[in-house]
Amino acid sequence: MPVSCRGALLMLLASLGGLIWGEVGDFTPCLRFFYMETPPKGMGGEGYQPICQRYRNQYHFASLYQRQRRATLYSAYILTPGGGKRPRNKWMYEPQLAFSGASPEMHSFPRHGSVDQNVVESQAVLQDYNSSSYTKGHLNPSLHHQVPRGPPGHLHPHQRGSSAGSLKLWPLGSAGG
Repeated sequence: MPVSCRGALLMLLASLGGLIWGEVGDFTPCLRFFYMETPPKGMGGEGYQPICQRYRNQYHFASLYQRQRRATLYSAYILTPGGGKRPRNKWMYEPQLAFSGASPEMHSFPRHGSVDQNVVESQAVLQDYNSSSYTKGHLNPSLHHQVPRGPPGHLHPHQRGSSAGSLKLWPLGSAGG
């Protein structure tokens, strides 16, 4: 049986926002994604939104979102490295950040036409990456999983070229350098 490793992948983002998706308001359904089922302390407060990322009625990872900057502070998931190929992703958004009481399921961006202005104002959208030094990056990379998982692409900004190679994985407790 493959070895699984629990850990939180912290992605601290100081400027541009990332696209995120899921069930907004509480980490309780997603505690299994955190080390010792405990979300990081000292991050959050007013304007920060815990999100349990949900797709097809299944939780896949957790993230902490900062509304003012439209940015994800970190994501947490269960790491099960594999040698699979990167699947083709659809980029999605979180409707609950745009509309209170909206479905907790992720929604695909429309292939043609415009995105609702509430979505544009509440989170990063594909157009934010046009003519930018940032590219779309993943909050829960498929290569960090043995079996390609169900949810489509989860975005956060990367400096152009920074995600072109493979991501280096460091064991928990490693100095990583």
